Amino acid sequence: MSPQTLLLIGGGQACAVAARTLRRRGYDGRLVVVGEEPHRPYQRPPLSKEYLASGDDSSLELLPVDWTEANDVEVRTGARAMKVSASDGSVLLEDGSSIPADAVLLATGARARRLPGADGDGVHYLRSRDDADALRDALVPDSRIVLVGGGFIGAEVASCARERGASVTMLEAGPVPLAQAVGERLGTACARLATAAGVDVRVDAAVTGVRREGSGYLVSTSRGELEADAVVVGIGAIPNTEIATDSGIEVDGGIVVDEFCRTSQERVFAAGDVARHFHPGVGAHLRVEHFDNASRQASAAARNMLE
Repeated sequence: MSPQTLLLIGGGQACAVAARTLRRRGYDGRLVVVGEEPHRPYQRPPLSKEYLASGDDSSLELLPVDWTEANDVEVRTGARAMKVSASDGSVLLEDGSSIPADAVLLATGARARRLPGADGDGVHYLRSRDDADALRDALVPDSRIVLVGGGFIGAEVASCARERGASVTMLEAGPVPLAQAVGERLGTACARLATAAGVDVRVDAAVTGVRREGSGYLVSTSRGELEADAVVVGIGAIPNTEIATDSGIEVDGGIVVDEFCRTSQERVFAAGDVARHFHPGVGAHLRVEHFDNASRQASAAARNMLE
């Protein structure tokens, strides 16, 4: 018997790809997308690039209203899913209501890893559309921006900040920025490009504290102190596994799924940044934060939800 209701939890790439895949493969039952943010599902990669620079949201939205109306897809924003019932598959929302479901996809993504003691209006973490809006306001000509972390977020924000006329210092705890992502050789080349663009790249500079100092901040590092008008922290992400944990679903550095994106609970699937997926090619579970990985897993999960 084909499912009557499929529920997709999350507001990003994986949910959108799953919704489109389900309709494209002929599923004509009830399809509900539930997202915690007040915005309709949108893509994240432009948040540190084009959207951060200009605020143009024309390419952000993944499930436009005209498409969801034409394909009879319900989108609920500002609705936090709390728990999936093991007995009947229904999903409890934070407001106390519940949605019955024959199969559920957990695509709750990840949140920015926090730097202990680094908070306040001038300390920015970039993971959501609202985060990008707040950060854009801080990237003004001659402002002093200190980036904690020399990964992709740090590199992309540095480029945008320089284009907007800000003074930028990038702090990397290791010897080479981006080394973990692209290797030391390419990371070194990227650091040279950043330096040529006017970014003050400081390696082996572990941050030991961030505190308010007058109208700005004082950033303490293993190489001394820096004054900043705004601080941007990009030191990784933590998967949003709370709903799985509260539902009794196996979690180990992410929501554990098999090669078919199935979790330990029957008829519950997971995909995207939150999923720790079994990769048959390497014989191990991996968690990969990348939009292409999210798209592929979501497509696979959607197909398997129909079986």
